Amino acid sequence: MSARSLLLAIPLLLAMAAGANAQQFPVTLDHVYGSTIIESAPKRIVTRGWGNEDAVIALGVMPVGIPFQSYGGGEDGIQPRIEQSLAGGDKPTVLANTGEPPFEQIAALQPDLIIAAFSGITQDQYTLLSGIAPTIAYSGEAYSATWQDVTTIVGAALGKPAKAAALIARNRAILGRQKSPDILKSPAPPLPASTISMAPSPSMRRSMRACASSPGLAR
Repeated sequence: MSARSLLLAIPLLLAMAAGANAQQFPVTLDHVYGSTIIESAPKRIVTRGWGNEDAVIALGVMPVGIPFQSYGGGEDGIQPRIEQSLAGGDKPTVLANTGEPPFEQIAALQPDLIIAAFSGITQDQYTLLSGIAPTIAYSGEAYSATWQDVTTIVGAALGKPAKAAALIARNRAILGRQKSPDILKSPAPPLPASTISMAPSPSMRRSMRACASSPGLAR
């Protein structure tokens, strides 16, 4: 092949490589309340629950709305690892810290996708959220998804499955180099007696620890 032919072929090869790594839309994702169809790559994402925003940001999209995180978050409800990733840039809207999703506040953000892959949203909440934008609920039990599950689901929703798989592999390697125990198998720490009435189940606490410890922003 001549040098000129090679130069002409490079753009085509790059386009083919990009297409191989991209996911075609529409995308259908199954979850506990049925299935959600995403017609095109989402640009205005709101997250609900724990750790969903980690995966969204790590895959190159800035959510327009994220939940207030009282567990490990600062006064503004943003966890330190998220603060670091937002340094020097615009911050997403931190949603009101309420028991119910703040539906009116979410609707005002005009999202084109709501991600609650790691959450405990109810059927009624899902129905109301779906009336605002396509919504991805959890699969299996509430608060049971691992950070790998969340990353895979978010990668599929964003049309970036290959990037999500690479992110998981890279984070596994980081955990391996640190010789960390498997955070999903390690026992959850005991809670003070005064908090037992508010305590999540052991499986929920393990998953919350997993998301809180996830190196999801190690892009």
